[in-house]
Amino acid sequence: LGADEANLGAKLKGYLDAFSPNVRELLEWLKLKEYLQGAKAKPLVELLAGYSQALRAMSGVERNALFDEIAKISVAETAEKAFEAMTPRDVVALVVDLCLAPHRELLKEPGIAVRLYDPAFGTGGFLTGAARWLREGNELCSLLVRGHEHTSRTAAVGRGNLLVSDLLGEFDDFDLRGVSSLGIDGAGIGNAHYVMVNPPYGHKW
Repeated sequence: LGADEANLGAKLKGYLDAFSPNVRELLEWLKLKEYLQGAKAKPLVELLAGYSQALRAMSGVERNALFDEIAKISVAETAEKAFEAMTPRDVVALVVDLCLAPHRELLKEPGIAVRLYDPAFGTGGFLTGAARWLREGNELCSLLVRGHEHTSRTAAVGRGNLLVSDLLGEFDDFDLRGVSSLGIDGAGIGNAHYVMVNPPYGHKW
């Protein structure tokens, strides 16, 4: 991309548009396309290239921890408290273990399909934590991850969290919607084997 500065903005836009809808929504929230005009495009390419190299050297767990810190800063701009959208990691680990550990042997079966759902997924802590727990115990399991989050900006962060954690394989599927789980918005999400949620008790529904 960097060799053709005259068409850099257009090429970078085409590159970003080639991602999946979930990634594109995250990129729209990050407002990257605002930097594709004129002199802003080249520094953005150089910045992304540097981050790309650094991220490739990190494990999924490390990327997840980094994303947690970024998410904490980001959601604090729109939420009264960061923990309205984020559940502490030790609480996530406890809830995930309480839900999944009793079925540990069953969940080790090769090819087993596990459906996860969080009706208020926030930054995706429960879904990412459960997906990691399952993947570490059974690399051959199939994950179907579902969720609702009424704040669209936080929903984009949650999708990004799951994507950068490197937990989804070719045959896995996820559908994290930026709409409320209450009323008609919550229709059509399907059934789940495990539901984990820390709803925003401090807000009017």
